[in-house]
Amino acid sequence: IAMTIGFGGGPFIAGLVAQHVSRAELWPYVPQMVLAVIALFAIRRAGTNSAGVAAQKPPAQRAPADGELSKHLILVSVPFAPWVFGTAAIALAYLPALVAHRADSQPLTFAAVATAIPAYAGVMVQPLVARVGPRLRISLLAQAMVVVVLALVIAVWAASAATVWAVLVAAAALGAAYGIALFAGLADVQAIADPARLGVATSAFQAVSYLGFALPYLLTLSHSRLGWSPVTGLTAVLILAVVSAIWLGANANRATGRREGVASAR
Repeated sequence: IAMTIGFGGGPFIAGLVAQHVSRAELWPYVPQMVLAVIALFAIRRAGTNSAGVAAQKPPAQRAPADGELSKHLILVSVPFAPWVFGTAAIALAYLPALVAHRADSQPLTFAAVATAIPAYAGVMVQPLVARVGPRLRISLLAQAMVVVVLALVIAVWAASAATVWAVLVAAAALGAAYGIALFAGLADVQAIADPARLGVATSAFQAVSYLGFALPYLLTLSHSRLGWSPVTGLTAVLILAVVSAIWLGANANRATGRREGVASAR
């Protein structure tokens, strides 16, 4: 949640500054740099307690768990993780550009609002999925993929409508998908990883999740190289999301079995 607050606040503040001050290529970066300097001083006060974590278990005892963790990351996390920031990136960097010319005299203000909505939708939905998600009969990953698919359907509709309000609605839906996917992915990694390997597993998941930021570039490339319309490109992304959901569903039982095996070992 803390990460996502900055994720939405940065573009929002930068967009408003760029719209209402001179030299838009300079001043929007000043608040970010000030906060970065403050953060540099703040982290000097942070300690570390990770020195002895890796030594909690002998390597011989950790090896089998590491093997199961690697299989889980490859079969489950890799096809799932890119949708975390893939949904957010479409809302942040792709859809607003399609209708920015319809924002009258305030295109940067529109961009600021459009980029803040998905981030804060992601923040608001995470406590809700934390309370409601575990009570449902399907796994959190399956719930997240259902929301991802539905959000992409709305994104296809927004691209077809090509209006400011349709894009804002899609931004909220994609933001909710981002928040649920982030929560579900991290919860899944926490459930499968040994405590001594949780940092490594979380880092691997986050690294793969950032691949989703390539989606706007790939969509733009599909326009210039293949001649696809925004609706066609987003429909292709939607189909890929459905395929990912089917793959994750097919591997759900295997992943559940590994998780139960890890829990028994503990």
